[in-house]
Amino acid sequence: MKKVGTFGYWLRRLPLARRVPVLVATVLGILLVAFTIVLMSCTPYMLFPALYTEEVAVEIGDGWVTAEPGSINRCTGINCQVTNAGSETHMFIVVETDFAPDELPVENSQVRSYTYIDEPQTMIWWIGRYGSEQRARELPPDVPPLPPEPAEGPLIAPGETRLVQLAWDMLLESGRVFVLFCNCPGHYQRGEYTTLTIK
Repeated sequence: MKKVGTFGYWLRRLPLARRVPVLVATVLGILLVAFTIVLMSCTPYMLFPALYTEEVAVEIGDGWVTAEPGSINRCTGINCQVTNAGSETHMFIVVETDFAPDELPVENSQVRSYTYIDEPQTMIWWIGRYGSEQRARELPPDVPPLPPEPAEGPLIAPGETRLVQLAWDMLLESGRVFVLFCNCPGHYQRGEYTTLTIK
């Protein structure tokens, strides 16, 4: 008994000259539907990342740091235009942490790049051009690293402006707070830090 309703049955009934265009059209239709489904499942920020990048102007002076604006919309990327408005060289670092902005862990006059196991707070460093995430290493409190390892970032000379790009694969949630600071020896302790909040 023939299966009258199958695609193969109807395709075989067509003349050979019409089978190829029908088959090609069917394959293209299936591909178009699949592409549409994939496109609809993608979120807009994956298709248009530039629309979800925020611009922040950062100034580092001798004893202070400012970020304008201080809070930004949810985004997948942050472009920090960092200007050294002071007379000394400064080092720009971005960290996400649950330490208070004025209580980052300091050793040998610099914020350290590690946390101790008995410290309840965490730190995530956003270092490098594309914001590579590096979690602070955990160390037992009785085994300090030798030599001490401070957090490091790009150095910015007096009068210089540098673009520091941070990027994520997803929209940042509201309420996330980043600490922007200078980690040249002694600079953080004298007030060279500020915060940037996601609205």
